[in-house]
Amino acid sequence: MDQNIFLKAGGPSKKSSRKLSKKSSRKSSRGGSKSCPTGQILREGYTTKTGKTVASGCIVAQSRTGEKTSSKVKAYLAEKEAMHKLARQKFPKEASKKCSKGYIMREGYKKASYKSHSKTGKKTSVKASWTAPACIKSVVGKSEKGAKLITIIDKDVLGKYGYNNVTVMKQTERHSALRKAIKANKPISIYRRLIAIATLNKNKDKKLYKVLREDATWIKTQTEYIVKSASKKASSKKSSKKASKKTSSKKTASKKKSQKGGNVEEQEGGAKKRSSKKVSKKVSKKPSKIVSKKSTKKTSKRKSKTQGGGSKKRDSKKVSKKPSKKVSKKPSKKVSKMRSRK
Repeated sequence: MDQNIFLKAGGPSKKSSRKLSKKSSRKSSRGGSKSCPTGQILREGYTTKTGKTVASGCIVAQSRTGEKTSSKVKAYLAEKEAMHKLARQKFPKEASKKCSKGYIMREGYKKASYKSHSKTGKKTSVKASWTAPACIKSVVGKSEKGAKLITIIDKDVLGKYGYNNVTVMKQTERHSALRKAIKANKPISIYRRLIAIATLNKNKDKKLYKVLREDATWIKTQTEYIVKSASKKASSKKSSKKASKKTSSKKTASKKKSQKGGNVEEQEGGAKKRSSKKVSKKVSKKPSKIVSKKSTKKTSKRKSKTQGGGSKKRDSKKVSKKPSKKVSKKPSKKVSKMRSRK
């Protein structure tokens, strides 16, 4: 198969994958994350553009292996970066070299040991070797490397189904090979693989890019792909309904609790009000009697005083009236008698 189609990059070693799996299991056990059944992976929670929060949960794995691809890619990239660092340390002169315009720096790497054979059929073993960093011509014509957004770990997945040298193959041959691949693997994983390889070769080989894109669109018209995508949508709807039911039940439970708490508070408030009313009544009754008694005594004294003062005035009036009459009458009679005598 054409080397431009599939990246021949080996996955992480067994030891590193074991270490990473141990670390991830420790982290998950510490974090208390739920474990998913076989064939499913844990999707992390996220927020949509509209602001809706989607909780984390188990979803059906769409990868060829049935495992989470993002964790594998992270491990692979970490191992690759460590290898590049060692190459820079081994070849400091080549690594510090500046590339001219239109060239980019290709990182150094290590070739693993492998077994081979000569033309005569003699078996030989080739030792592992290091390749120094060097400047290579940029396909795009830029002097700087862009961000690597697509990483393909597994190599030559479709080659065993007869999907080789696709630019030379006929359309019917390509489709028959892809039918075998779709039956043996998940259709969406094959579709994604073709799209990824086409994108990587967009600026390298226009003809290859066009063929791969056409084959990818053909996969979407197949019954296997349509049935799988429909079942996936139905399962996602069910899971969303379950999640919505759970959230609604939680909300109703919280409302009931709040209502109960409010009723208790109201009852407590009512009891407090009643007790306060009773206390106020008792307090109002006792001091009111005392105050009323005191006030009545005071008012009675004042009245008696006022009455007493009024009687004195009346007496004074009486007194003033009596002497005035006597004085006025007696002298008048005597004076009249004396005048008569004279």
